[in-house]
Amino acid sequence: MLLPIGDYPNPPRPQWITRILVGVNVAIFLFISLPLEARPFDPEAPRSERRARELEEMWGGARKVVMEYGLTRPEWESTLTDNSFFTYRYGYKPGKPGLLSLFVCMFLHGGIAHILFNMWFLWIFGDNIEYRLGPLPYLGAYLGTGIVATLGFSLLNPGSTIPLVGASGAISGVLGMYLILCSHNYVRVLVFFFLITVIHMRAFWWLIIYMVITNVWPYLQGVQSNTAIEAHMGGFAAGVLVAWVIKRFKGPGPAPFESRGPRPKRPEFRVVESAPEVFAKAIRAGRMEEAANAFPAMAAEEGTPADPADVFQLGQWLYKRGYAAEASAVFRYYVRSYPTGTDLDRVHLGLGLLMSRRMGNPVGAREHLLSAIDLAEGDPTVVATARAELDRIG
Repeated sequence: MLLPIGDYPNPPRPQWITRILVGVNVAIFLFISLPLEARPFDPEAPRSERRARELEEMWGGARKVVMEYGLTRPEWESTLTDNSFFTYRYGYKPGKPGLLSLFVCMFLHGGIAHILFNMWFLWIFGDNIEYRLGPLPYLGAYLGTGIVATLGFSLLNPGSTIPLVGASGAISGVLGMYLILCSHNYVRVLVFFFLITVIHMRAFWWLIIYMVITNVWPYLQGVQSNTAIEAHMGGFAAGVLVAWVIKRFKGPGPAPFESRGPRPKRPEFRVVESAPEVFAKAIRAGRMEEAANAFPAMAAEEGTPADPADVFQLGQWLYKRGYAAEASAVFRYYVRSYPTGTDLDRVHLGLGLLMSRRMGNPVGAREHLLSAIDLAEGDPTVVATARAELDRIG
């Protein structure tokens, strides 16, 4: 079992839409679902016309499963509660769809374990997506992917009158967005396999493994379960699509360096080395996070500077992952330290794009873009990109 217990880095401040969503789901469960669950249905009591109709519809949907368990209808009725009728009324039924239930079903849960796992996943992964999209777009994406997940379940289960409830479709949408927008993050995973330990995995790989083990593989094997696997896969696919569109047209978004939670300890170098040496070794080994941690000390330390190609490589890595301020600092260091560097044209281009698209500084962006064109020496890609950005900012 691979249970996520946290992720990093995290946003530098609380994300309130995620907290509100968790609070609303928990409040509905505690103050509506649990009290109704404590009120058993009395098969002998007089029934209103609406309750009698709902009871017949519920029996029609549940008959096959109930009979497989060897229960008679009276025995089945004795297991019902007022919450059973509430869930049937407001859960989404593909065979009897309703606009209100399409929305409300995302805030209902079938038990303590159901809401506990859903809210745990939302708490861990939701804040990074909210920070990336902004509060209202995040809320829209959450609800939208949840609706798509429910409709996807309906397409694969037409005519079913068993109500679908739970936030897992929308949360799967959050996970799909996380796969695209925060794939460089890490997930702290509690592993139950012969022994219990905590490991740190790239978010991209954990999400792929999680979806395959818990959804794709059981679906392909035809495993019967109370879990709406089709809704999970539909929500996840919708989240991936939403994130791809956002990333395609808006570029990489903010990605904070600092984490509120515990992080793995940095390696301790027992051999005394200068910061440039540590930086160079990390670059050569492809340990870019370590190189990023070593860079501030290297920039401040006097002595032999790093290879300009190494600095440019780190700047590119930070730029591609959306670390705007950090990439800008690395590129500026390059401009100061290597005025005749071979990649100076692309460094100016990167600074120009960052200032234009991420830092709201069109004046500074224009200066760097013009420098990129001057230094490009006919490189058509650099020249074309710089001119296109100049045209865009006017």
